[in-house]
Amino acid sequence: TRLIKRNEKPFRVENCPDRDETVLRLAYMAAQGGFNTLVDVDLIPKKLRNGSYQTTVYTGTGVPTKI
Repeated sequence: TRLIKRNEKPFRVENCPDRDETVLRLAYMAAQGGFNTLVDVDLIPKKLRNGSYQTTVYTGTGVPTKI
């Protein structure tokens, strides 16, 4: 992927309850912008605890490009 131009600013999605949903939201944002590829996608899980109850929230970034 080093030959792919990264001219656009990265898209960012926060507070998604699922990893797959985070990727789908990034892909949807790229498709709305007229791009067909995401590169340098980074997904960061964060565990939230409330007593004995635990959930995971995901944050993701990705650079949209057109191939």
